[in-house]
Amino acid sequence: MHLYMSGTPKNDAFQAIENQVCSQRLFSMHGAYAPEVMKWLGMVKAGVRTFDDYCQYEPRAIARLEQKDQEQQALLVQRGIEDEWVPYAEALRAASQSRTPSCPSHMMLDSGAFTAWNASASVTLDEVKSAYSRFLTEADGLFEEIWLINLDVIPGEKDRDPTPQEFQTAIQESDRNLAALSAEFGDCVLPVFHQGEGQQRLLDVVNQAKGYLCLSPNNKKPEGERWRWAQLARTALHDLACNVQTHGLATTGNDMIREAHLMSGDSAAWNEHGFYGAVDLVEDETYPQDKFNLVKLENGELDRAGEHIVERSRLRYRGYHIGVEMDDYDLKSQSKMISNDRNVSFLPKRKREWVRAKVESYFPWTLALTDQRARSLICMGELRTFAESFEWRPPGVRQYDGAGKVLLPPFSEVVRTYPTQEDRARFLSDQIYDGRL
Repeated sequence: MHLYMSGTPKNDAFQAIENQVCSQRLFSMHGAYAPEVMKWLGMVKAGVRTFDDYCQYEPRAIARLEQKDQEQQALLVQRGIEDEWVPYAEALRAASQSRTPSCPSHMMLDSGAFTAWNASASVTLDEVKSAYSRFLTEADGLFEEIWLINLDVIPGEKDRDPTPQEFQTAIQESDRNLAALSAEFGDCVLPVFHQGEGQQRLLDVVNQAKGYLCLSPNNKKPEGERWRWAQLARTALHDLACNVQTHGLATTGNDMIREAHLMSGDSAAWNEHGFYGAVDLVEDETYPQDKFNLVKLENGELDRAGEHIVERSRLRYRGYHIGVEMDDYDLKSQSKMISNDRNVSFLPKRKREWVRAKVESYFPWTLALTDQRARSLICMGELRTFAESFEWRPPGVRQYDGAGKVLLPPFSEVVRTYPTQEDRARFLSDQIYDGRL
């Protein structure tokens, strides 16, 4: 799975390293964020690919970092941490030199509709056209590909579910926006299918897509419902025998990445988790799995035989709290006030050593303890490693004979850009999907 890292660029001393860690990037072109995005694009156009490039691009960078060195050393003293402080410039240069000089090669732009909706505001089509056009013009030839997400009209309000009429009105307006943006920018505009829109709407979005569409799970739903819906939508597309790939909007959870079988997704979790003091680290976990063999009974039905539980191992990412700059801290007793079973202070010795070794493969330990940007980039690198360990594969494969009976593999798979009329009719009558999409 290709994970597009979302969030507004900071354009700071860490930015070149962030660009080296990340190969796919998603930016919101909402009016509040667009200036920083364009500033980031200017740095990329200027050839900034390493920390040393950044220092030449921004001559005051070293002086600012030396000032921050003093501040962080004072924080370490205040927190009673005796580990040696590695100066910012030395640490960032080493981190940059350990990676290939580069910047993201695959870009995705978002209209900022969700940001506006969250603030009870709206984004106009002309604003989105202008923002997208400016980026595409300035970025001409810099990236391998740039995708544009449709200006989605979100029904209802932040604290209220939409009415059926609001749902339909939003769909109609979204379709008009897609037509206008596609006429302006071509096939790089991605339509969006939302959780709850139903079977017929999925077919409509497939018709609009040029082989690639967005799936938008409902953020109000529990994570288990979100990834199972995304998996079901992905399965439906495969059952329709159409070669349409999917991008999941705000899709980061362990099970979402492992089970939904998306071609790509995006997430701002790398930045949020680092800000609140955590580093997400990839590790093995064990889990029980029900194993059985399918056997055909005399009446032709299938049954489970030899059912038993086995212990399996799989990858996951898990957050560990290491940040000290925002800890509640009692200076009188010199003790940490935060109580968290994932705080590195409370882990067994071997686990603490493992966490520290993983962190130090990116940055010096004291830098990660005291700087949220360092932690965020560790999260970014680990999330990318985790996501890319899961390749897209067609889930829940089902094929049918001429009488509509399910065929068991192996079978000859036919892949088309769009489903046939027969596949569409069968899909709409399939009760497996009724009321679940």
